[in-house]
Amino acid sequence: MKQLLLITLMASVTTIANATSPTKSYTTTSTKSYTTSPTKSYTTTSTKSYTTTSSSLGLSRPSVGVKLGTLGLGLEYTKPIREKLNLRFAGTHSNGSKSDTIDGVNVDVKIKTPTLAVIADYHPFNNGFRTSAGLMYNGVKLDLKAQPVNGTIKINDVNYAANDVGSLSTDVDFNKIAPYLGIGWGKNPTNKRRWAFNAELGVMFSGSPNVDTTVTCGNAAICNELEKDVTEYTKELSNDLDPLKALPVISIGVSKSF
Repeated sequence: MKQLLLITLMASVTTIANATSPTKSYTTTSTKSYTTSPTKSYTTTSTKSYTTTSSSLGLSRPSVGVKLGTLGLGLEYTKPIREKLNLRFAGTHSNGSKSDTIDGVNVDVKIKTPTLAVIADYHPFNNGFRTSAGLMYNGVKLDLKAQPVNGTIKINDVNYAANDVGSLSTDVDFNKIAPYLGIGWGKNPTNKRRWAFNAELGVMFSGSPNVDTTVTCGNAAICNELEKDVTEYTKELSNDLDPLKALPVISIGVSKSF
């Protein structure tokens, strides 16, 4: 449902952008008076009206770019809207994995970072510097699976035999719709150069992480104690990941107008 909301929002913004493309109307009037004889004089008046569109007002063409950053490899489409305002649609994705020790538990971590964004870029000085604000679909997710070391799994500082813990896995995700604020450098709406360098430094406000841990107990004698330790482990993990509620977004890239 939230994905559908973001797609609908993107379509609505595009419609607004097209409807509000800058146009200006002008009317010119010229008057001429002349005399053909001592008793006769004439006056002629002519009026001309014309309308200018965004292209004749000096806005550059839309551009397509690629970028690489903390959220992975991405594509973006930028459309000039006003003299100092661009509208940008972007998407990024990456997959990664690593082994680590988190809160005393040895885990294999898989990271996925799919995102979509609708962002307005304001260029206050009519150069490349920009301030940005928008909304993002946040598909960032972490999957953690505990791995035994020397036949044991350590949970909440307690060593359990691997046979007693059938499996221990944790899923971490965040709010699906996240506000975004940032600054950066990119092609301003009146820059007619075809190629441009882009850089971005921002924050996606993704909310506190949702941490869900599942454990399979293989020994009925220890199940109650195991569940208590898993609960404490989940709380500690949630606290450790809480700084990610303001997720840094850093990227560099290039774009080309068409």
